[in-house]
Amino acid sequence: MYLRGVVSEGLDPSGPVVVRGAGRAQPLPDGATAGRIADAIELWAAALDPVRLRAVARSLLGSEVTLVGEGEEPAVDGLDPAEVRALVPVGTTVTVEAEVSLDPALYGRLREHAHRDPRVVAALAGDGTLTVKAGWLFSRDLTHAAPSVLGVRAGDVVFETAGKERPVWLPGLVAELGRRVWRTDPLEPVDRLAPRLHEASLSSDPHRRAGLARAFRQAASPPFSLPEPGLVRSGAGVALCFGPELRRLRSVGRSAWDVLRWLEGAWVERPDVLVIAEPLPQEVRESFEALVDADDAPVEQVWFA
Repeated sequence: MYLRGVVSEGLDPSGPVVVRGAGRAQPLPDGATAGRIADAIELWAAALDPVRLRAVARSLLGSEVTLVGEGEEPAVDGLDPAEVRALVPVGTTVTVEAEVSLDPALYGRLREHAHRDPRVVAALAGDGTLTVKAGWLFSRDLTHAAPSVLGVRAGDVVFETAGKERPVWLPGLVAELGRRVWRTDPLEPVDRLAPRLHEASLSSDPHRRAGLARAFRQAASPPFSLPEPGLVRSGAGVALCFGPELRRLRSVGRSAWDVLRWLEGAWVERPDVLVIAEPLPQEVRESFEALVDADDAPVEQVWFA
């Protein structure tokens, strides 16, 4: 899948943030708007896939939160009001509507439900896109948030997102959409990357293991051209190392850490939609533009600054 468009409200005091006609390699605008679009996509994905809520609250709001309530749409408690106000400068509501172009696998999954739900037959007559709207409602004191799916539409066909009329297949589908988005985080603590890569190296998923090997090979090749990266034991954990001398990150430089984060997103996580809302060197931008058209492309779409 990929996102053809995004419209968010509540993240920019000047009004809605709108992107229409997005392509597979979609540049973000200059300035603060790039971050707001990336934030909107991340909030949208987390509202669809509650598994992401803790990580998103940590990255966007700087808060270690508690999930409260049962069911498919848990609420978030323990937010820092100052961080929420920095993200949501006006009011207490954020809405994000995304136009999603389904890939053949997701389109086929939807088609499986056609014989049980006549509305799906009408939806399939369209161009294979869904418009999914999500929202985040914050409490007045900004310590609590309730993310939810507000609407799902295929052409003129509207599917209920709550109550008895909600299709039984809908929660699973929207959660799958949320899982297919990955955003790199330039402000995460440096020591989190090596353990994630170590976990990928031990994964029982052959695609993750192969993806890590591919990411390391790419990092040592143009345009990145790092000393060959790897992992080494360090104290009770693991650390990044580079080259036959096993140089540590401190001696190689911050750019090596950035490169491995970007390539982890592409080759290890392998999302459909990869968001890199941070400045990229021109040659790196060009490599990600070309990535989506490669025969073995690990992603369907890249949003990049």
